[in-house]
Order: sequence, then C-alpha cells, then structure tokens
Amino acid sequence: MDEVLYGIRQVLKRDYKMNPVKCEASVMNAKILQGKIDLISKTIGQKLCSFLSTGNLISSSGLDLQQATGFTIVAERLNLLRYMSHFQSVHRGQFFTTMKTTTVRKLLPESWGFLCPVHTPDGSPCGLLNHLARESAILAYSPSVKPCVTPHGPLPYVSQVNAALVNKRAYIQDVLVQLGMVPSGVGSGDGQLCLGADYIPV
Repeated sequence: MDEVLYGIRQVLKRDYKMNPVKCEASVMNAKILQGKIDLISKTIGQKLCSFLSTGNLISSSGLDLQQATGFTIVAERLNLLRYMSHFQSVHRGQFFTTMKTTTVRKLLPESWGFLCPVHTPDGSPCGLLNHLARESAILAYSPSVKPCVTPHGPLPYVSQVNAALVNKRAYIQDVLVQLGMVPSGVGSGDGQLCLGADYIPV
C-alpha cells in the first residue's frame, strides 16, 4: 500500500512539473484523479494473489523484512490430520534456517502452554516449525463477559470458550497479585502511583 501511495504521489508530482494549472484542475476532478489512481493501484489484487499462491513478496523496497520468499506453504492433503496440522503450524521464518546457532530452535519459557514441545519435524526445520498446543486458542478479540452483538441484537449467552478464558484470566490475575505483583490500573490520574502496604515494590 505504501508503494502504491508513493507511486501516485510521483505521478502527481510529474504532472505538476509539466503543467501546474492542468494538474490542479485534474486533482479537483474526481474522475480524472480516480483514473490516475487506478493506473497505479490496479496491480494490488494481482500482487496479493501472487503472494498467496507462491509465498513470494513482490516489492521494490523489500519493506525492511528479513526474507522475501517462503511466506506461505501449500497445505498437503496426504490425510485429514496432516491437512489440519497446517492450520496449527507456526514457522519462525526462512531467515532462521541458515543460522548456525541453535538458540532460535529452543522452546523458550514464554512459549510453554502456547506451542507444543514435541510436535516439530526432524531435520532442518526442527524447532523452527512448531504447532499450537492442544488447549491454546487464537482469538481476534480480547475475551470478555459482554454479550456478543449481532445485527439482530445481543446474544443472550457467552460462548464456552470465551467464559473459560475469562475464568482462567481472573484466576491467573489473583495468583499473581497474591505473589506480590501490582494489578494494572493502580494509581491516580496524575501519574503518582499509590500502592498498598501489602504490595512488593518492584
């Protein structure tokens, strides 16, 4: 998107240098401006289709990423379990396959409970291609007890997954506070933190 906007800007700058009056008039005309934008932005869909089918990033700037290939993989239909495991896989990136150190392949403590410690292939992708743990769930929203609102009104119940996540989160927060951690939101609006006597200062 950034490259498309940059290309549109360059076209407008070029037109302004050639004929400033005509360029100002064309910018004010929505149809002419839309035509100039369409000339540059018509390849977004083609680039996105190519990206999803091949996994190769088509970009002149590189977007400061460590790799330009290998973003997607083909879901093999050898059997049902193999096919479904593709949607639970987490890959560190092609960049790390060439590293000689084994640090990036280790299962770090912050990954316990989220990534399965044994479901990783042998060979070169060992430790780089992991899979989600059985109990982990991916959410596109923060769990809450608020009812879900639909076009037909709010739903009268909270889903079981959502309710379980809320209960687990509340339990973890209680344990952390008992161990001496300060709950978020403690303090006054002017930034002066007011702690109780039972909290351990960190």
